[in-house]
Amino acid sequence: MNIAGLAKNIVDNLRALSLDLAKTDIETALLVANSYGKTLSANYIGILSDNEFEFQLSEYFSELLINRRHQADYDILHLVTTGYASGGHTRVVERFLNAGTGDGIASLDPLPIDVINELPTNVKLFNGVKQPTGLATISKILDIGLKFKSVILHIHPDDILSTIAGILLAKLDVKLFMYNHADHMFSFGYGAAERIFEISKYGWMLGEMREIKHKQSYVGIPAPEINIINNSHKNNKKVHIFMAGNSNKFKPWGSYSVPDFINQVYENDFLRDKVKFSLCGPTGREYYWKELKAENLDNVEFLGLQHHKKFIELLSESDCYIDSFPQGNGTAFVESIMLNIPSFGLNLLAGSSYADLLRSNSTSEIINSLVDYINNKDLIKNNLINVRKNIITEQSIENCSNRLTLSMKKETFLIPDYLASMNYVPFFHERLWKDSGRIIIDYDLLSKLSLSNKLKLIKCWSNISYCNYNSLLTYLATRIKCIFQNLLNHITT
Repeated sequence: MNIAGLAKNIVDNLRALSLDLAKTDIETALLVANSYGKTLSANYIGILSDNEFEFQLSEYFSELLINRRHQADYDILHLVTTGYASGGHTRVVERFLNAGTGDGIASLDPLPIDVINELPTNVKLFNGVKQPTGLATISKILDIGLKFKSVILHIHPDDILSTIAGILLAKLDVKLFMYNHADHMFSFGYGAAERIFEISKYGWMLGEMREIKHKQSYVGIPAPEINIINNSHKNNKKVHIFMAGNSNKFKPWGSYSVPDFINQVYENDFLRDKVKFSLCGPTGREYYWKELKAENLDNVEFLGLQHHKKFIELLSESDCYIDSFPQGNGTAFVESIMLNIPSFGLNLLAGSSYADLLRSNSTSEIINSLVDYINNKDLIKNNLINVRKNIITEQSIENCSNRLTLSMKKETFLIPDYLASMNYVPFFHERLWKDSGRIIIDYDLLSKLSLSNKLKLIKCWSNISYCNYNSLLTYLATRIKCIFQNLLNHITT
């Protein structure tokens, strides 16, 4: 049996265990359901939704509907699993709210202060609504959601609590929608939402597999109209190349390797003494950087994750931007162009922005473009300005907000032709995962279960030989360390 078949056995076991536990132990059933979603979103086996499972599990919470009525005081609530100060997903919610598209935001986990500071002061904030139990959390979301006419899900793929709450809210006549942040992977939430707001060609093309084709409407990723940076004031001794993306997006796949790319840049006679790199996201401690040649290390700065304001500040100081690969970014690439910074990247996953027209077919093309840019920095100016104008037209916060509100009123927006015609690698993430040769397992769940349920869970992982032993060993080492630390604390007190 191949790796996809083995992983399919594991997720089938988790699914069955969750539904079986729901009959007697609903809290553990929710924990296993969360792990089921997490395992599916981490292992690309061709299952992109499970609407039947969502509805089946939600039936065990029907009693929460009793004596609850929909009495809306406000219009739109954005429901978030977790907000982040870094990355692009939370920026989407901030931008909609600042454009007046939404009256409230509810977040299961507490929002970072940097995110709260970006929200309009008139917005209703329900911060950190997660309760000690899954049942209480679902109940809390219901109480909040019933104050609004509509709820838009911005949830993590494994967020079964918000999904079940959404199903119940829909039964109480709250309009439920989903902004498809998880365009390329499995996610809960597709079943009950009456409309799915799409952001990319990749997500649009997977509509049929998700059984949501009739519910899709293109909204897009809102891009802020950032003030243009005047590049002439920069006095960098070398051309400062900025790259960004979380560390997983830099993880090499086949011939697509950032460490190898940087080595090739410094092997180029023209570029060798003219450029330096700053990388936002990776720490430099990731295993794949061992491929970076020692003599090139002095020209590469690792910045780790940065909150969004700091990211924009660092990006503004650079001379040009290269998007992370093999996996790129939906927002950072656009933001660099909006800052008028020459931007380069690969088109493996093009189709989320007009900006993707600037992407290249290969790393050698990027190197050639860098040479051309350094030789004549005005060469790409007209093209960059033209692309920027089209981003403003197609992806302005105002236009994305209009598409969102009209989609909520049953109007349908098809994926634009310019996105539909862009290059992308079909089933890119599935191929990336299969080539890894590993099944990713949610070992953290073990610590949350009773001994008898631990044994049931381990039985679900019947193909453990294909799983990531390092993750298991790390988990076991952490647990043993905690046990000894607790014993030591007990002895000393």
